[in-house]
Order: sequence, then C-alpha cells, then structure tokens
Amino acid sequence: MTLNDVQPSVSIIINTLGRADLLSDTLRGLSALRWPDLEVVVVNGPSRDHTEQVLEAWTPRIKIGHCPEANLSMSRNIGLSLAAGEIVAFIDDDAIPHPAWLEELTAPYRDPRIGGVGGHTIGRLGSAYQARTTLCDRFGDAFAVSRYVDVAKLCEPGSWVFPSLLGTNASFRRAALVEVGGFDETFTYYLEETDLCLRLVDAGWQIAYSPAALVWHQFASSALRSSDATRRSIKSVMRSQAYFINRHGLTRWTPEAAQAAANRLFSLKEDWGLGNRAALASGAIDARHAARLDRELVEGLEAGFRLAQQRAGAKQGHWRSSEQHPFCAFSPPEGRGLTLGFVCRYYLGVVESGIPRWTRLLAHELARRGHNIHIICEAQSPETRISFADGIWTHEILSSGVPYSWITERYGLPAEQAQWAACAREQVEVVRSFGLDLLSFPIWDLEGIACLDEPALAVCMSLHTTYGLSAKFHEDWASRPLFRDSLIAPMIEAEKIALSRISFLLANSRSIVTELEGQTGLNLGGRAELAVHGVPTAPAPTAKRPGLVLFVGRFEPRKGVDIALAAFAAAAQANSTLTAVFAGGGDLDAAVSPELAAKAAALVAEGRLEFPGIVSRQELDGLYAVADVALLPSRYESFGLVAAEALANGCVVAALDCGGIAEVVTNGVDGVLVPLNAAAPAALADEVLRLFADASVLSGMQAAARRSAEDRFSLKRMAEDVEAAFSRFVDMGSKVWP
Repeated sequence: MTLNDVQPSVSIIINTLGRADLLSDTLRGLSALRWPDLEVVVVNGPSRDHTEQVLEAWTPRIKIGHCPEANLSMSRNIGLSLAAGEIVAFIDDDAIPHPAWLEELTAPYRDPRIGGVGGHTIGRLGSAYQARTTLCDRFGDAFAVSRYVDVAKLCEPGSWVFPSLLGTNASFRRAALVEVGGFDETFTYYLEETDLCLRLVDAGWQIAYSPAALVWHQFASSALRSSDATRRSIKSVMRSQAYFINRHGLTRWTPEAAQAAANRLFSLKEDWGLGNRAALASGAIDARHAARLDRELVEGLEAGFRLAQQRAGAKQGHWRSSEQHPFCAFSPPEGRGLTLGFVCRYYLGVVESGIPRWTRLLAHELARRGHNIHIICEAQSPETRISFADGIWTHEILSSGVPYSWITERYGLPAEQAQWAACAREQVEVVRSFGLDLLSFPIWDLEGIACLDEPALAVCMSLHTTYGLSAKFHEDWASRPLFRDSLIAPMIEAEKIALSRISFLLANSRSIVTELEGQTGLNLGGRAELAVHGVPTAPAPTAKRPGLVLFVGRFEPRKGVDIALAAFAAAAQANSTLTAVFAGGGDLDAAVSPELAAKAAALVAEGRLEFPGIVSRQELDGLYAVADVALLPSRYESFGLVAAEALANGCVVAALDCGGIAEVVTNGVDGVLVPLNAAAPAALADEVLRLFADASVLSGMQAAARRSAEDRFSLKRMAEDVEAAFSRFVDMGSKVWP
C-alpha cells in the first residue's frame, strides 16, 4: 500500500533548547490536530531549564531524544533517527499549528515525486505572514514569491533557483531523507533546511508548498536573537551562509564561479555590517554589542569558508536511517475536546473582574480539561494579534474598521456596540477555520449578537446583569434623556430581541432567569442551563486583621455601597475596634447622602476607614485573605462572584436576601442575609456586631465559608457544569428559537 492509497503516518519532530514553557504550549497546540496516525518526537538539549520536567509530564505519549550540542542539524538528525512515520514534519518549540495543518501538509504527497512540502507561516503578531512561498538560490539568498508561482518548474537537478522550506513549517518524505542522508550537521543553525531542500532537488525530488498548512510562529527569544529579532550573536549564521555559498554556489570550479562567490561573500559582509551599524544607531544595541557582532561577522565567514574548502559533506553520525523504532501514537493528556470560542471585549483589561474574570477562569479550566479555547477580545495596542499560551488562543482585534450598519438596522444596537459586534463577527470566521463547535458571548453589550442567525454555528449567550435589570438602579440614566434614548433604551430592546431568538442560554443562577423572565415577559427556562461560577482555591488561611470589614464593588446604588457604608458607620459607632476597606471605583458622593459622606470622612480621619480605589487582583486577594467579614449588600447581582471569592478566603459574607448572592450565601452557615428594605443598614450593622461579639461563632462561620466555596464554587465544578451544557448544545446543533 502506498501513500496514494491511505493517509500516511506522520512523525512531528520538535527540536527544543531552553524553552520549557513555550514547548509545553507547542505540545498542547498539537493536541488539537486531528490526524489518525500521528507521533510526536521531541529532541531536547542541551537545555538547562525545566524542559525535562515538561517532557516527563507527556511521557509516554511522546518519544524523547537528547542532543549533546547546541546544533540544530544534529538535533534534527537525532529526531529523524527516532521517527517512524512515512512523513516527518518539523515545527519549532515556539510555534503552534492550525488544526488542519497535517491534512494540508500531507495532501501533496499523493504525487510520488514529492520529497518535501511546506506551509505558510504566520509571524509573531499572529496577524501577518512571516514566510509564504519562498525560493532560494545557490548562494542561500531567499526570495518571497506569489503562492501561484509553479515551483515544480524549478525542481530540476542543478537549478540555480529552487523552492526552500522554513524549518518551523516543513515536512519531508522519509524515503527521500534516507536517500540524501538527512541534515548536514555542519549547519549548526541557519540554512540547514535550505541545504536539505537543495540536495533533494538535485537528487530528483520535488519540493511543494501547501499554502493552507498554517503555523503560528511566536518567534521567541534565544541565545541568537531577541523576541523582536535583534541579533544577539551572528557567528553561526555567518558560518552557515559562507559554507552554503562555497558549497553550493560553486557548482563548477571556474574562475568566474569563484569570483561570483567571492563577490557575494563581500556583499554579505557589507550588508550585515550595515545592519549592525543601523542597529547601533537606532539604540537596539550598544557599541560593545556592535563591536562583538562585527567580530563575529568576520570570524563566521572565515570559518564557513574553511569548512567548505574541506568539502566536509553531510555528517551522518547522528542519522541512522537503518534504525527502526516502533511508532508511538500521540494522544493528548485530556483527549481531544470541543473547540469553543468566547467573545469577551475587555478580557485583557487592566482590572480583572466581572465577566472578564469569569471568562478567564472558565477558559483556563476548560483548556486544562482538553478543550480548544479561543478568546476574541479587544487589542491593547494599535495592532491586531493572535497568540497561543496556556492552551488558549487569544485573538486581539481592533474595534473599528468593519461595516456595522446592518447590525444597527437588524437589532437596533447603538453604534459603539454594533461596531464591536461586527469586528467580533469577522474574527469568528477565523476561529471557524479551527473547527469551532460553539460560540459563547455575554448578554452585557450583546457582543456576539452578529452571529445570532449564523447557520451551522451553535451560539450560546451567557446571562449576567443586563441593561434592563440595571436600569431601575440608575436614576441618572433616566435623568439624561439623550443618553437614555441613544444607548439605554436601544440596548434594552436589543437584549429582548436576542433573548427571544437565541436557543442556548447559560445561567449563573436561577435568579437571573427569573428576573429576566419578569422583565421581558419571555419564557427562558426551557433554554437555560445552570452553571454557577467557580473561584480559585484560596491559599492556606493566613492571620486575619482583627475587626476588618471589606466592601468590594463599584460605588453605585446597585452594588449597595450606600447600604454598606451606613451599616459600617453604625457598627463602628458601637464597636471601636472595627475598621473597613471599601475597594472600588466611582463617584462616592453621588452614590451616598451628604450626611453619610460626612460620616465616612470622619471615619477616614480616625484611620478606621480606607478607600484605596480600584485595586489589582493581587491586592484584592490580599484584602480577602485578611478580612473577617465581607459586607456586600448589592441590591441585585446575577450571581455575586465577589461573594464566592470572599467565601473561598474564609470571609463571612453579610449581604441582602435578594438576587444571585442569596443563592451563594447560606444564611447562618457561611454568612448572614437580611431583607432588602429601609431597615437593611441597621439590620446588617446588628449582624456585623453579633459576628464580632463571639470569636468562636466568627471563626466557625469562616471555616464554613471555606468549605462552602470548595464544595459549591470550585473551578472544577464550574467547568464540569459548563462542559456538560456546551456538549448538549453542540449535540442539539444550530438553530434559532422559533
């Protein structure tokens, strides 16, 4: 049976040196490949970081080799010796393939004349090509050409120009490699794959390109370059270039050929010298660095010339084509899961809270469980970027430049929200090429509404507090007619349209479903799956700061900052040992009465009340750890993530018996709940005083709070519930609610 008859077995070879964390990402990225007969070979060395520990975690799903020198060709040959596949494919330890990489890369091998196939490689920003179809000449100089150039016409023995593959996205027929003897280990780094392609062409094999075989090259730093491509060392590059020119540029030893090679070496020295001076002038390198690069330039060229004069040929000491190793089928640690997309505009925001925090926690936990996760979010720079880390693809896009009027016309969305929805919709098409099973977006701002009617795409909307549910807590919205009519009213109507049409809803509490049904008059229960939020396991208990009360949230009526401040002021008057931290942002004076603001100012002056503003995640976790009681009297929360976070840190939660928080806190066990009415501040003050009056009661409830979070709000449970819901949605297929 030949390669024309079946899908060939493939060995993917990764040559790694001191990039443990990036290697881990590459291996996770390979987990998304859906190829029936695949093995992975990793050749390590000589690494000095924790690469061995990364490889141990993947044993026995991969083959492992070791290279004694920092010699890429030697490492590649060791990998070839271990490989058992009919096709061997190379990818760097800082690169991630598209899930269809192998389908596209292996397709040309149906032609028995093909000896090597390469794909197109996307550069470090993830949004532009690093390399596409490339030709090289026998001086090793590369030329980018149109993907439509017929490179087969250049695959003739002795051709001056020939197709050359980039090592991070290249494959070869094993039989062809056996014939030409593998990699020439004289090329310790650079041009090793170009040399191999040339020898294959001269041996009668053809090199082909498959443009849809995509690899994202994250272009990490190394001993030879920084992540922005600034050269740290060029000696090995110059040696390889000089060796290549003298070995392949002199196809005939004539005075004319020798002069041409000498001219190219001279121009090479001039060009790289100019590059060194330009880097110095731009400030990319200093004078000492520039002087060292100039020395390496000369030393490398001289060394390459000497090696070529010796006619070293291909060193095959680490290439044993006759060795037979059993095929080692590659299997991801957690299996091949669903491909899930999440639209979350502010995923990369400075402050990680609310929907972005839930999305991040859920995405990482689902990725850990073997699912392929894509996040579509707003870029934090003027450039778009697609990157892969910790098992998650992050698509950073700009929120402009895409037509959006059709979204406004169809759903009535205001301009800003419609523009973002249009940009997100465009990027969803990119994610769909990865085999997208389901797209999720939050109801707030309706970020994915442009995909609502998309055929053959399962779309889920996660339920959180909405414009419609928030409106009754924002008197300022009603008092600003233009703002109300141009943003709030259209968003509320668009929310209702989305809820009336979408088939799949993910609810974080029963309360949010009930509230939305009451507000919209729609029946949502049959479409909503319940999956409560989860929070990370808190570190071991630390010493609490005695008497510390913590408020976390925006300074606005819905978050109940006025109730919290009134309750603390009353409790502090009765108990002089109590102190409080109110962490959050907003206009406090606008949210509370002048009388209450005056009480707050007095407590601040006494050193008993702090307003640190919006704090970082690390600072907030520190506050949770030392606080005794979390005072969180929101008038409405769809869930109450801060309450779950407080419980996880052993904080007793004092809150109102309404909304999602009432489903988080168990009254009298891990917290206290009081009715939402005019007496709420006084009732909360009494409960706070009662808690601090009996140390044994307080400590017992703090221990119960931790247990409650571990039992009910773990990340594992959240991921399991969401996973089950998404799986059911995917099985049901795409549809719009009738």
